[in-house]
Amino acid sequence: MKLAAVLDKHSEFSVSGQLNDSLGDGFLLQHNTLYRQIRHRVLDLGFTFSTEMSADDLAFPMGQLENILARKVIPYFNNVEPLKRLNSRASLNLMWDHVVDNLKANYVFHESCHGVARSLGQKVKGDDLQTKIVKILIEESFANSCEFFAMAEAHDLFHRTFLEVNSYFTVFEDRTNLKKCLERMEPKFVFKMMLFCYLHSHFLNEDLNDQSFKRILLMSNLNQASEIKSLKSLAKNVFVLNPRFRYTTNEMYLRLSGIQQPVASVLNFDYLQKISQDKDLSRFIDELSQITSS
Repeated sequence: MKLAAVLDKHSEFSVSGQLNDSLGDGFLLQHNTLYRQIRHRVLDLGFTFSTEMSADDLAFPMGQLENILARKVIPYFNNVEPLKRLNSRASLNLMWDHVVDNLKANYVFHESCHGVARSLGQKVKGDDLQTKIVKILIEESFANSCEFFAMAEAHDLFHRTFLEVNSYFTVFEDRTNLKKCLERMEPKFVFKMMLFCYLHSHFLNEDLNDQSFKRILLMSNLNQASEIKSLKSLAKNVFVLNPRFRYTTNEMYLRLSGIQQPVASVLNFDYLQKISQDKDLSRFIDELSQITSS
C-alpha cells in the first residue's frame, strides 16, 4: 500500500471533534463506533487535545497520565504534515511499510478512555488501599478493553492501519472470533468479561485457570456453556502484554499514586471477591461496560 493512498484516505474525512493532524482520526470517528463514543464522552467531560508538548511528554509519556487527567489536556503528535512533506520529497513513491515502524503513534483513544473511567470512578467512595488499587487497575483494564473491542469493526486494510497508529496494542488475529462473540452474546457482557480478564492480568497473573475464568464468567453474566470455548479464546488475548512490562508499568503507576509497597505484595489479594462485596466497584464496572451499548 502506498503512503499516498493512506494520506488520501485520511484527507477524505471531516467529522465533528476530529483532530485533522492526527493520522486516521477522522476515519476512525466516522467508522469506529467505540472510538467515536469515547471521543464524544471525553469532550463532554471538558477534555481538550494539544500538539504542544512539554519535555516530560516527549521524554517519558507513560509517566504523564495523572498530569493529563488533572489538566484535562491530552497531548498528541502532528503525524500528518511530516508524512505529507516526506511523501512529496519522494515524488509520491513511498510505501506505507517504509514509514510505519518509525512513525510516532498517537494514544488519544487510550488516554481518553482513562479520562472517561476516572470520571465514573469518582462515584466509588471507599478510600482503603485495596479499593484504591482496584480502581487504578480497572481504569487501565477499561482502556485495554476499549482498544481490543475497537478491532471488531476493523474489517478493511485502512481501518486496521489507522487503528494500529492510534492504539497501544492491536491483535487482529482474533477479530473474527470477537465479532462472532458480539453477534451471539450481549456486547456489554462480553466487554465486561474482557475488562475482568485484563484486570486479572494486571494483578500479575500469568494465565487464567478454569476456576478464575468461571468466576469471571459468572460476574459478567455469561454462563452459556456453548460459548465458553470462544470466550476462553478471547480471554487469552489479555496475556499478549509482556509480563515484565506489566509488572514494571503497574509498579510505576502504583508508586506515582502514592503506593510504595512492593507490587507483588500489594496485589496479593482476591480482587474478584473485593469487587463482588463492594457495590460501588461493581457499579463502576457495570457503568464502564454499558458504554459499549450506548
